[in-house]
Amino acid sequence: MKRIAILAAAAAITAVLARPAGAVNISAGPVLWFAWWDPAFEDSLSMENANYPSVKTYRMDPDFMYGPSISIGAGNWNVSAVFIMGGYHASLRGIGYMSPQFSPLYNSQDIDKYDLDVTASYTIHPVVKVFWGFKYQRYAWATQTSLFTLLSFDDMLMNNYGTGPGVSLNLNLAGSLYLLLNVSALYMANYTERETLMFGPPSTFIPIQSEAVVHSFGGNAVLSLAYYIDPINTTLALGFRYQYIRFLKAGGDIDDLLSNERDQFYGIFVSATYTFEL
Repeated sequence: MKRIAILAAAAAITAVLARPAGAVNISAGPVLWFAWWDPAFEDSLSMENANYPSVKTYRMDPDFMYGPSISIGAGNWNVSAVFIMGGYHASLRGIGYMSPQFSPLYNSQDIDKYDLDVTASYTIHPVVKVFWGFKYQRYAWATQTSLFTLLSFDDMLMNNYGTGPGVSLNLNLAGSLYLLLNVSALYMANYTERETLMFGPPSTFIPIQSEAVVHSFGGNAVLSLAYYIDPINTTLALGFRYQYIRFLKAGGDIDDLLSNERDQFYGIFVSATYTFEL
C-alpha cells in the first residue's frame, strides 16, 4: 500500500509537468487550521470502560495545525499537495476505588500529528472537478498512566497510507468571490507500533512490544469561501473541514485501542495562495 500510494502520486505530478507547451500555473502559500480531534483511542485514554468504580474528568483541547500548500496546473489537469502538522495534549484526572483502597487516577498524553494530502484532479466542467487523492498521516504519542499501584509509560507510532476518489464544486458567487465544496472517500492502511513499560509492586518491570496493520474507511468534506485579489495574484480562503475514519478489527495488543473505533477531525482553516505562470 505504501509503495502504490507513493508511485501513484509521483506519476500524477509527472503527467502534469510532462504536458506539451502551454501555460503552467503554480500556486503556493500557507495554511492555518484550528481543529478539534476525537481520536480513535479516546475511550482507552479516558478509561471509559474501566471495570472499577471511579469519578474522573477527561480533556483534549483543540489546537492549531499549520503548513504549506502547493498546486501545479496545466490545461484541465491539476496536482496539489497540502502538508500540515501540529501537536495535541490530552489528560485525565480522577479517583477510583478497587477494594480495599481508593487511588488517584492520572493519564497524560502528548501527540504529534502530521498530515499530507496529494490530489490529482481533472476539470470536466467549469464548476466541476473529479479527483483522486493520496493521504499520509503520522501520529507519534507518549502516554504516562498512574493507576492504583501501577505506573506505565506507553509510546505508540502510527504511519497511515490512504487513497480515494472525490469531486469538487467551484461556484462563482459574485465577482472574485467563490464557494468551494470538496467531498471524497478514503481507504487507509494503518501501520501501528506500540511499546509499553509497566512498573508495579513488588518491583515488577514488564516491557511489552506489539505491532499491527489496521484497515480503515472514511471520508473528507471541505466547504470554503475564496476571494481572488487580482492585483497581487493572491487567493484568500476561509473554510471548514471534517474528516471521519472508522477502524476495522485490529487484533493483538492494539485491539483495545482501535478496533471498531471512529476517529473524527474537524475545524476552521484559513489560507493564502499566490499564483504565477511559467
